[in-house]
Amino acid sequence: MSGLQWDFTVRDVRGVGRVAYVLPVVSEQLAPQLLEAVVCRRLAALEGRCPCGATVTLPNRAERRRAVREGRTLTTTVEHEPDCPASDDRLAALARDSR
Repeated sequence: MSGLQWDFTVRDVRGVGRVAYVLPVVSEQLAPQLLEAVVCRRLAALEGRCPCGATVTLPNRAERRRAVREGRTLTTTVEHEPDCPASDDRLAALARDSR
């Protein structure tokens, strides 16, 4: 998703441990629709819930523990509503169109 700037944030998440996030940067220079998409995306990742109602799905506890033992990185998923600006396809299209 070019046209966006990205930042790296690390947080302690209760019940999970340290989590690293790579997320698009909120900037007032973004087009209004892209700004909304970026804000929703960050909310979903950092707070666990998107305004569209989608929630973050974590790997189960056994998978998380195995990854820690093996030094592997895990990813989470968020199944946004199709019309949510933060969905992968919509965010990519908005970023592409804003160039």
